[in-house]
Amino acid sequence: MTTSAEAVATPLTLGPADAGRAVSDAEFASAEYETPWRYELVGGKLVVMSPNSEDHDDAAEPWRDAFVGYKLTHRDRVQKVVSEAWVRAGTGKSRIGDVAVYLVGERSGQKRPERVPELVVEVVSPGHESWHRDAVEKRSEYHALGVSEYVLVDYTGGRVLVLTHAPGDYQERTLTVNDSYTTPLLPGLVIRLEQVLRRADSQD
Repeated sequence: MTTSAEAVATPLTLGPADAGRAVSDAEFASAEYETPWRYELVGGKLVVMSPNSEDHDDAAEPWRDAFVGYKLTHRDRVQKVVSEAWVRAGTGKSRIGDVAVYLVGERSGQKRPERVPELVVEVVSPGHESWHRDAVEKRSEYHALGVSEYVLVDYTGGRVLVLTHAPGDYQERTLTVNDSYTTPLLPGLVIRLEQVLRRADSQD
């Protein structure tokens, strides 16, 4: 006879067919997942997302590379740069950020996914659903968690929305291909968007 403890200890195997399934935080943390799909937990239910496209990966890679390069010369400031970073946004809610930067400081001793990154970059896939998830839902969640800066890369629209934490909501600024990205979180870092921003009219 299988006890309840044994049932919990046996990891679930989850895949696209499990979209909408009720999953506990413990089950989500221990589950094995069918690849290459991506998974989040919202309202205690499994959300299944399509695998990232090559365009999406190409848009995220320069940001990760720039942050990693900065970390190599600023180890006293940057502790970790994590791709596909798991962030626990509350009970029954887990999110995946494309690139997250964790700074050296008062949060350094905390463990992920409970630890909140100071900076998150999200590359927004085409479509209203993706925009709503990243620019509306995650914006509210990340602000409540205390993410200091949230960067939305709209590569099909040729723009970057930079959200800086302020009381009540984020303050926004919009950058385009002729601008450079800088942040007080990483002094001296300059990312020229003409070098990293994949615009819709430049796709093969």
